[in-house]
Amino acid sequence: MRLSSCYNPLLPRASSPVGPPFAPLTIPRVCWCPVALDVRADGCFVAGTWGSLMPLTEPVYRMLGVVASINRRLWLIRVNFIPLNVAVMVLLGVGTVAGFDQLNDTVGNEREAQPHTLAVLLSAGAPKQDYVTVQGKLFTDARLEWGTEGENGKLKTVEKTWAPLVDEGTGKALMVQLAKGRRNREEPEDLTLKGMLRPLPPNLHKRLESAAFKFAGVPIEPRFMLVEGEHPQDLGSGLLLAGGAGVLLLAFVVSSLWRNVVFRSEGATGNDALSVVRGTEKLLVSGRMMLNEKTHQYFVNMPAAAGTLESGAIALVSNIDASSRFMGIKTSDRSGLWTIAIVPSSISDAETGHVFCGLKKAPAVRFRYVDALTGRRERLVVATA
Repeated sequence: MRLSSCYNPLLPRASSPVGPPFAPLTIPRVCWCPVALDVRADGCFVAGTWGSLMPLTEPVYRMLGVVASINRRLWLIRVNFIPLNVAVMVLLGVGTVAGFDQLNDTVGNEREAQPHTLAVLLSAGAPKQDYVTVQGKLFTDARLEWGTEGENGKLKTVEKTWAPLVDEGTGKALMVQLAKGRRNREEPEDLTLKGMLRPLPPNLHKRLESAAFKFAGVPIEPRFMLVEGEHPQDLGSGLLLAGGAGVLLLAFVVSSLWRNVVFRSEGATGNDALSVVRGTEKLLVSGRMMLNEKTHQYFVNMPAAAGTLESGAIALVSNIDASSRFMGIKTSDRSGLWTIAIVPSSISDAETGHVFCGLKKAPAVRFRYVDALTGRRERLVVATA
């Protein structure tokens, strides 16, 4: 299921659904969907402790701004009710683990395969590395195959093939995952095979375990098998996979913890924070907004306009459609004027800085305030559009 987002033309001025009328405002209408992550963490540093390093952090915040924008949009797309950004983070996690496994193979193995005898390997010997050459008698005719089963009960396609490599001295065998293209022979062959020692895959392990790790009457090594023709990857590809996937995963996690609001603090503001709000016509607000007394939601970088309530509270208003839809059918109506009402005297911890959203960078101010409608203390980020 895909939940859509759109940006509509400017609508005529409107009044607040939760308070007295505002002064005439031009409210931009935005169609958006809920951001369900509700983690209170800003993760920003204080400029006084790292001001000299601020130019070096610019590319980092630029990247986080792009990732946060992507993360917010992917959250709106659901596949079997799973947000797509969660699926992307899982894939990045898998890629990171695979990259470190590849690095482990590269660092733990020399370029040349280490020769081993089957007798030592099959007698609980521990090889110094996984990249080895072993010699024995390969029985390709006594093989196990894994693949897709056809309608007639036979394998339609063969994905993997295993055959025992037998040590005549001990009478034990090591299972070998045969390289593609190796032909089956009726008679066993005396061969020296090169490859990587790997744990038995679950399907093969289960099959051999059911027969007490015997195949055709021959005891099979239960700890590992030999993957013929496999070799350690080069260091560069492992670093690229582990580093690239790991950095992107970290960026997605940080963006989610920051609720997709990438704000870089540049120190406490010496001016009144309200001057930014009152003195700018086009604003982008990131904070908790209210539709009515029972409906509130956290929005990110929403176009808004400022006004003043009769009570003296400063109001930031945005015309947003945050309705939920399933297969094109509206399941909840959350469309209208969403409001943030700020008690002017309650503003504290004001900081100036910049907001990074996508490829854009905008001056912004961040502060805490008391919401005039709920009495709750909130944090708000206001940027100039």
